[in-house]
Amino acid sequence: MAIPLLPAAEAPPPEASFMARLRANLRRIGGPAALLLMQAWYAATSQDMPKLQRAALFGALAWFVLPMDAVPDFTIIGFSDDIAIAAAALAFAQPFITQAMRDRAQALFASLFGGTA
Repeated sequence: MAIPLLPAAEAPPPEASFMARLRANLRRIGGPAALLLMQAWYAATSQDMPKLQRAALFGALAWFVLPMDAVPDFTIIGFSDDIAIAAAALAFAQPFITQAMRDRAQALFASLFGGTA
């Protein structure tokens, strides 16, 4: 018997919510982790990504956007669980992530924060 996907995993969190949370917490998250989250965003929103991998990426992005999670984000290690979940989802989707997706994430990072991660 297959387990149905949660409705939240079938679509990404709103882009405005994702970008606002990313901008607001960049210093606490760090450049490399922010770039990782941007790569997850572009991979998840790509129509070329298989459904199962998209669902995993959407779930990781939703975990980042939601204010309540396993480790409160206001603590010193607050985003560690968010980043770990995003990294695991990216590893799962890695065979399907293209250089174009990585390039788009890098370009967005540069436009929002200046420079490279």
